[in-house]
This record gives sequence, structure tokens and C-alpha cells, in this order.
Amino acid sequence: MIGVGGMDEQKGGFVILCADDDLEFNYLLSWDVKDHRNDIDLYFVENGVDLYNYLTHKGKYSDLAFSPAPDLILVDLVLPALDFNAFQVFIKNDPGLRDVPVVVMTSTAVGLDINEVFPYQVSGFIEKPVKLRDLRRLLNAIGKDKGFPEIREKPGD
Repeated sequence: MIGVGGMDEQKGGFVILCADDDLEFNYLLSWDVKDHRNDIDLYFVENGVDLYNYLTHKGKYSDLAFSPAPDLILVDLVLPALDFNAFQVFIKNDPGLRDVPVVVMTSTAVGLDINEVFPYQVSGFIEKPVKLRDLRRLLNAIGKDKGFPEIREKPGD
């Protein structure tokens, strides 16, 4: 797990949990968010086991100061060691997580994955490779109704 943010170790800002094994994407996302906001804290996990452990505060994620509850989950549809359908059932059945928006990243055509995942609630889909500008726009659209901080674009973005 990697934590990146402008706040101290306690949850002080909006928390995004990113579950993706693409380390380059994780680095670019953390750089982009830090460049645009200092009140968004990013936490990263790289596989399904760590995702579940983070969300249930088990093992190395037992300290809430280093694994705060997410305000939004950004997850790769084909994350190693993750059955996405079981993950959606887990989220739906957990009272503390069922209202947390889930944004799915996918490297296949978005339309095909939407049909596969349709029975499960997700807040949005974004195609990989993720364009950070498109991700900012999607997160802003999802967060608008929930009071999430806007990630403003800068000139030249």
C-alpha cells in the first residue's frame, strides 16, 4: 500500500482507494492529483487480496491511520486475485461500503464490460489506458452530487 496526500497520517482529506497493479499508472495518478489538489489522499493496493484486507482493516491494513475508509474506490476490472462479481457483492452487503462510489477501469471496450457487470452497481467506467483528464472529469461528475472536492483542470491540461 502506498499513501499519497497533502494531509497528515490521519484521514484529513477526501480518500481515494486505487486498486491497480499498473505501477506507472499509480505514479501518474498520484502526481496528477497532488498537482491539482492537496486535500485528496490517495491509497494504492495492487491485488484483490490487499483490496479486501484494506477494506476490512486486516493484516498490514489494521491501522486506520494508514488505511482510512475510502470515499471512492477506483478499481481495475481485471485486478490480480480479484473476482470482480464477488467484490461487488461484498461492497453491496457491507453497510459501511455500499454507498461508496466504485469506478471501474478496464482495458477492453467499455461497452462489453458494462454488459458483463450490468447487474452490479458501479458509479462509472473508464477505459485503459486511462487519460488523466478523462478520469478527472469522471470523478468530478460522480462527486458533484456527493459533495466531493472538484479536481480542477489547469491551463494546458
